[in-house]
Amino acid sequence: MPSESQSVPFVAINDCLREDFLFRVLHRVLECLPTSSAPNGAALTRAVASVPVGGFRQFNRAPRGLQTRAAMSQFRSSGVFVGQALDVWLEANRTLAVAVEEFLAKHESPRERIQAEAGQFRDRWSLDEVLRLADLFCAEQGAADRDDVALLLCCLTSRAPVPVGLPVETAVEVSLPDAAPAPAPAGEEARQEGNGSPAPEGSRNDGRRKKKK
Repeated sequence: MPSESQSVPFVAINDCLREDFLFRVLHRVLECLPTSSAPNGAALTRAVASVPVGGFRQFNRAPRGLQTRAAMSQFRSSGVFVGQALDVWLEANRTLAVAVEEFLAKHESPRERIQAEAGQFRDRWSLDEVLRLADLFCAEQGAADRDDVALLLCCLTSRAPVPVGLPVETAVEVSLPDAAPAPAPAGEEARQEGNGSPAPEGSRNDGRRKKKK
């Protein structure tokens, strides 16, 4: 007998995102936002305008790195903001998203793009399954970023990644994906925030798991 769908609030995705990957996602969102044709682009533009950034009266006057850090704080606390940001991120990655949708169809996996206004994923699935499919996609496609593919799989199926056997409210905080990237050089992040440059691929942290509060 098939199990019933169990919706999961958008903010729960934060338990499965490394900080460096979330920085990269939101940096891309803010970079593409001015020209985004995503349905929620205008709403997100209004939302970020009211996000406070220390030392700046207006969000748009802050360096991109500081903007991204401020947006990360909002992403962790607001399901509406998560939905709007992921909508813009999907549009920014539409070429890869199409490839992932074709992959899901090929493997007869259900597809249902997240709806920003819903504030939640329609269902949940095993984090191990997300990573398995992401690895399979990368093996088939070649040049694809595992981080991006894993998040796209969740967004294009409206299913949140959850460790097997654990409810969302007590889920162990894990990385998505769980590979350990090279540590950033000392002081590199501060320089990036100061000049508004994106976090380079080689500057990801060591993927250590966050402690539960």
